[in-house]
Order: sequence, then structure tokens, then C-alpha cells
Amino acid sequence: MFRNQKFNLRKNRLLVKKALIAAALAATTSAQAADYYDVVDLGVLDFSDSEAFSINNDDAVVGNLVGVVINPISVADITYSGFVSQNGVMSQLSTLPLEDDSVGKSYTFHINNGGLAAGASYEQKFGLNEDGITVIESDFEQAVYFDTNNDTTVAIPLFEGGQTDGSRAAAISDNNFVVGFMLHDPEDDLDEDGNLVDGAYPHGFIYDIDGDELFKISPLDAGAFNRLTMRDINQNGLAVGVSAEVNDDGFFIRAVLVDMQTPDAIEQLPIFGGREQQPHAINDSNVVVGKAIREDSFNYEAFRYDIGSGEVTGLGFLNDSFPVSDAFDINESGQIVGSSQFENVPANFHAFLYENGEMKNLNSLIDCDTGWILNEARSINDSTTGMSTGSDDGIIVGTGILNGQKRAFKLIPKAGTAPVCEVEEDDSGSGSLSLSGLLLLPLLGWRRRKSSK
Repeated sequence: MFRNQKFNLRKNRLLVKKALIAAALAATTSAQAADYYDVVDLGVLDFSDSEAFSINNDDAVVGNLVGVVINPISVADITYSGFVSQNGVMSQLSTLPLEDDSVGKSYTFHINNGGLAAGASYEQKFGLNEDGITVIESDFEQAVYFDTNNDTTVAIPLFEGGQTDGSRAAAISDNNFVVGFMLHDPEDDLDEDGNLVDGAYPHGFIYDIDGDELFKISPLDAGAFNRLTMRDINQNGLAVGVSAEVNDDGFFIRAVLVDMQTPDAIEQLPIFGGREQQPHAINDSNVVVGKAIREDSFNYEAFRYDIGSGEVTGLGFLNDSFPVSDAFDINESGQIVGSSQFENVPANFHAFLYENGEMKNLNSLIDCDTGWILNEARSINDSTTGMSTGSDDGIIVGTGILNGQKRAFKLIPKAGTAPVCEVEEDDSGSGSLSLSGLLLLPLLGWRRRKSSK
């Protein structure tokens, strides 16, 4: 009872704040919806690549920096560092304290409007084997939240009993509830023959930072090999995730909903009816977006699911010849961003914005000859308050290819209409590429040039 009262108090305060913001936005209805964006390169610091995952309403962006290093056992390794970028300044996010002879990495995936970000801190410890050769002795990943206001990293506690060596935080609400997964090996889990199962599988978690309470979310089916990960949570205390199960009919991935009023209950969401549904985000209007497979299909399609009405909408595809799409985020205005396959050279994905029933290729809403191919739109915020954009649309962040390198981008709405550009193949074949750029070389064939018409 006390937990519900505490949650409702915080929820009511946030709803008042949300109403004030909505009123302020309503007062600016004279602005026009954007059909044009400035694209900004967020940079890479000393790394080769970058990727953006989330933006809050204060224009703070988080994501990951990616590079190649030689680790202590003289092997090329991929290194990661979470970052926050605000007011044109990018900073790395710290790992948890490391032991001697250890190497650390950090990851970040989501930031709330208070400047707290969800992610993970990873540590590898090295030592000598009996032959005097340096080897990896252990590695450990722990879910954390980063306070970007004062550059601190805080560990999220682990489940009691049966905990193993892996956890990761995926998202954090404005009332400081964190969701993610933790590898867990229950002490009494049995297989269908009654034998003890020796293995750890992801279980979802919801962590209340302010109350320091941790809730374990188990899969829909209690089978020994089944798993669950939580993906997002809104200010109303509704969290979405993915429950995977193996049964006699095969392997299934189900979209699930958890209400913090009753965290021990879990509900399957009825989306399309196929074998797989993967929600990624839920807004404060209780609308969920993600990807799912229809009952009569083998391809993922981006979806919008309204919990209140039960209505499911397939968002379609940028190119019907390649029917694959995924929705990653939705803001309070109902704008949805994601990625959809556009060409097949091999699989070339383009970032999209979905609004007013239409999926728009964001590559067609920027200037010609920018050097960019926008592959994934990962997050969109609620307003451009204080920015002279001539639009009420949100700012979009994601990942694309800039002149052969994988880079995080920000799209800022502006007044006007995108120029009409012709599309041509880029056959220059010149320039150096990072490791990720080499892997994404097939994506470099689509280029917009301003039409002479």
C-alpha cells in the first residue's frame, strides 16, 4: 500500500507538470509541422564511430562511442564508451570503479528529463595462467544509471539469490524508475523432466531509484529456458518488455506489459498475432511502438499499439519491395521514428518519421549533398522550446553513415520545405573507412543531389 501511495504522489506531481507543458505547447499552435531538417554531426571524440539512442526535452543526447583497441592480451578488441552531448559539448560517461589490471567499458541507451541515463558498466579482469600468458580471468556487466548533471555512475542492485554475472538497464522514466534485465539462475528451476537446470537466463527488472526497491519480472511461461527483458517505462508506471519462450510448437517472442501498481502481474499484449512482437517504447499517453510479425508473414513491420483503445496499427514500409520496418520511439505528439529497409545491396535501411498516417524517409527531408545516409532514427523528444525552428515537431537523433563513417546525428526541425533532389549512385570508391564503415560499405550507394529542374 505504501509503495502505491508513494508512486501515485510522484505520478500526480508529474501529471501536473505534464499538463503545464501541454498547455504551453497548445499556445504555439500557429507553428507549422516541419518538412525539413538540419542534420548535425554529434562527433566521435577519440573514437572511430558513434551512435545516438536517446534525447530528452533539454536537448541532451546519449549514446555510445565505438573504437578498436589492443587489449592487455594483445588482441584487437571493440571498445565502447557511453556519452552525453548537450549544448554542442560531448563528454564520456564513466564506468564503475575498476580493479587493477582491468579494462572498463560503458554503454548508455536512454536519458530522462532530469538528466539521469540508463545503461551498463562492463569490466574485464586480466591475469596470468600457469604458463605465464595473460588471459581474461573474468568479465562482468552491471546495470547502472548515470547522473549526467554531476558525472556520477551508480550501480543498480542485483537480485537476491541465483544472481550471475550480467545485467543491463534499458530505459529510465522521469519519476526515476529504471527497467532492464539481469541474468538469473533460480535455485530450484527444473526442466520438463524434473531435472535441475544449470544455466542463467535474463529476467526483467524494475528499479525504483528514490525508494531503492528492486522488482524481478519473470517470463510469461515459467519454463526453465525462458527469458524476459524490459524495454521501457512511462510516467504512469506502465512498462513494456519482451518475453521469449520455447515450447513444443517452437520459439516465440511476446510483447508484455507490467503495471507498477501490481508489479507481480504480467500481461501479454495482443499485437498482430504472429510468432514475434518486440515493443521498444511507450509514451505517457500509453501508446506502444515496436516491431512485430503478422500471422501470415515472415517479416517484421513497425507497429503502433494504443493500450487504452486496444487498436493496433501497422506503419508500413518505405519500400514495399522490401517489407521490413521497426519503430524505436514515440513522443507525446504521436510522432514515431524508426528504420525501414529501403534497398537490397544487401540490406540498406533508412531512417523514417511516421506522422499523420504517413511514413516519411528522413533522407528526403534534409539538404542535398550533405554526405549523410540516415539509417536509424532512434529517439524523438517532445518540443523545440527556445529554438527558432518555426515548428512544434520534436528533435530526432539516431545513427547514419557520414562520408563512410558510422556517426550519431541530430535532426533539428526548421522552417521551409526540403529541396527536391535527384538520387544517383555514388561510385567514387575513394576515402578511408573505419571498421564499422567497412561493414556498412554497401550502404554508401544511395545519395541525394539537388535537382537542376
